[in-house]
Amino acid sequence: MKSDFLNSVFAYKGKKDFVVTDLKVKVSEFEQFIKENRSQMANDEFNISVLKSKKDPDKFYTKYVIWDAPKQVTASEQMPDRETVQDDLPF
Repeated sequence: MKSDFLNSVFAYKGKKDFVVTDLKVKVSEFEQFIKENRSQMANDEFNISVLKSKKDPDKFYTKYVIWDAPKQVTASEQMPDRETVQDDLPF
């Protein structure tokens, strides 16, 4: 898992009651972030968390999380003695 601040996405308090947060994205920096990290993304996706500052609850910041791709396990790795089990059957 890789996690750090996302410097190209900025979160602001919504100006209306029904708007939770507004996001501002610096596209050129965000594109660079994607190019640098795309190979590490499982299913070509990642999570962005919008967090609140402890000191000022009206101030927000963003972090990203890239989860490691789950390791693919083959049938022979999962049950390596599968072929020998056939010989041990009682019928």
